Amino acid sequence: MTKTRIIIVEDDKSLQEAMFDWYSKKDWDLEIEAPETSAVALKLLESGFYDVIITDEVMPGTRGSDLISSMLKMERYKKSHILLISGSLENELREDLQGLDLNIQVISKPFRLMELDKILQPLLKS
Repeated sequence: MTKTRIIIVEDDKSLQEAMFDWYSKKDWDLEIEAPETSAVALKLLESGFYDVIITDEVMPGTRGSDLISSMLKMERYKKSHILLISGSLENELREDLQGLDLNIQVISKPFRLMELDKILQPLLKS
């Protein structure tokens, strides 16, 4: 069975570590990356492939939607699942993102990791 590859791009290190630890302990056959910065995340996305991308919208240096725009240029990400996390996502941006030909789900902060489980578990490889 192939592992589901997940990348967690989040500038709030405590939240990123909580998600990493939470999913590392699951028996879901995952390979998880938690890059230090969005710039490192972009390099990882360019050099590899991830089935699920979990990204914050508002981060220093870039926005999650900018990361998604960069991914649009890479054909291999057309079928990846993107979970965009935001504490304050404007309706217009939400509509723009939902209109893209990508598998994007917007998750509002605050959220519980168990709520994220309900979204993530059906996306895993079986």
